[in-house]
Amino acid sequence: MTEEISTHNLLVQLKHGNEHAFDLIYKRHARQFFHYALSQKLTPEEAEDAVEETFDRLLICISNYSEVICGGEHWLWSMCRHKVTDTLRRRKKQALQLLESYPSSEEANPEIYFEKQEDLQTLKRAWEKISEADRQAIRQGRGRGPGRKAYHEAMQRMSAAFSEEENRR
Repeated sequence: MTEEISTHNLLVQLKHGNEHAFDLIYKRHARQFFHYALSQKLTPEEAEDAVEETFDRLLICISNYSEVICGGEHWLWSMCRHKVTDTLRRRKKQALQLLESYPSSEEANPEIYFEKQEDLQTLKRAWEKISEADRQAIRQGRGRGPGRKAYHEAMQRMSAAFSEEENRR
């Protein structure tokens, strides 16, 4: 019976207070969103968080859902893609902050210094895991044109390798 009801109709029902509609939407889409997040190089933990954030966002935004436009699945997938992209950006920002916060001298707090050293070792192991072509694309920077896509793809792989190494610590 759940396959007979369109996602659009379930969203309309949820908008009007039918909490059971949320359960049906979740069962229908959560696994697909999770696999999409994994395909974008998120770790399983990050993918779970992205799915959870997507459904949290759904509950926040459901009152704005347009019953006339009939966005349905497209509207949900848009939310999911945004959450995955946010996670990737957050991961990249954390890696850049880590590099920028490297202690400039050994006079820094020893505890912080050794923690940063561990983080840098993790970053180094992640760097060694990616291909030479990815390293080259990252060294060249974002730029414009065809190199821009290569840079972003290389940064995604670097971020995934960093997260993987971080989880091993």
